[in-house]
Amino acid sequence: MKYIISDDESVFVNLMDEGYYRSFSKRVIKEYAAEMVRGGLWEKSESDSKSYESFNNLLPKGMNSEGNHLFVIMDDSNDVIGDLWLQERGQELHIASIYISQSKRGIGIGTILVQWVEKWAIEKNCNFITLHVFDANKNAICFYKKLGFEKYEKGMRKNLNG
Repeated sequence: MKYIISDDESVFVNLMDEGYYRSFSKRVIKEYAAEMVRGGLWEKSESDSKSYESFNNLLPKGMNSEGNHLFVIMDDSNDVIGDLWLQERGQELHIASIYISQSKRGIGIGTILVQWVEKWAIEKNCNFITLHVFDANKNAICFYKKLGFEKYEKGMRKNLNG
């Protein structure tokens, strides 16, 4: 299914296919591991396995995991310029991952994409859009604040199994 998301029809999203999913999962697992190490939350030696486990817990059936929606972002030349992972969580739509290729950043595609996500969330009867941004990612924090997002929680947890 193809969704046109820009007024001039130059940017659209398509459902992700298996081939792209494989490269997407490798990149997301690698990036998440690196961010958790950079944030001081995991040791480098354990980061790859923990990131892999976390990813597979969120998407136990891969692309067919219930409540998850995986898209590729394409331009009018049908070139992939990014991807998007959304999770439905009751009345909340969570942006689990949003990626725009380096060469396409800073030209408004992220804004167009988030605006499309807002419309999609409203169609799904969601009351909120959530996402997680690492504190060190100042550019992303600034970007989301400009779009009306605000900080709302800081999480902690305790492992009772070890």
